Amino acid sequence: MDTRAKHFRNDYQFFQRFGEVINNLIKAHIAIQKIGKSHEEIKRLNDVESFYTGVIGEIGRSMELSYLIDRAVDEYKLGSPFITDIDRIVRIDDEIKAIFEIKHTTNGKDVLIKYNHYRTLKEIQNAFDVPVYFVVKHEGCWYLKPLRDVYSFAKNGRYWEKRLKLSEMLKMGQARFVEVLADILR
Repeated sequence: MDTRAKHFRNDYQFFQRFGEVINNLIKAHIAIQKIGKSHEEIKRLNDVESFYTGVIGEIGRSMELSYLIDRAVDEYKLGSPFITDIDRIVRIDDEIKAIFEIKHTTNGKDVLIKYNHYRTLKEIQNAFDVPVYFVVKHEGCWYLKPLRDVYSFAKNGRYWEKRLKLSEMLKMGQARFVEVLADILR
């Protein structure tokens, strides 16, 4: 079990309070932006505010739900949980077409993939026969890598992880990325 993540989940109230601070900053910024704007622009800004405050609130609720799952697992001795999320699941009409996992590079060279997260995505991909892709945006370029490739993981402290190099991913501009997405989603 990822004890560091569990520690964060145990302090879900901190994330909720932090989210309230961020939401107040968003509301203050939006209020300033509304000054002198047209009715239509104010409606758009209200939608932006609702979206961002909803996303921030979702983080706090997600942490609380994970905390409660941990409690249920611990109290009822249900095994070793691994709790994760999936960034984007795309359904076209009645068919799930793809799953996208958005990653972030901190050094401009690679992204971190933790083994348990990879394993969960791989199990979902195999169970539902739906392709999973890692997606990164860095310095105006999009990078894409299908999960079907086999990765070797190395132990780093207590965790198994893989550093996926951006140079190992398909690199493209936005227009080409849209074309590739269309091919994936056909």
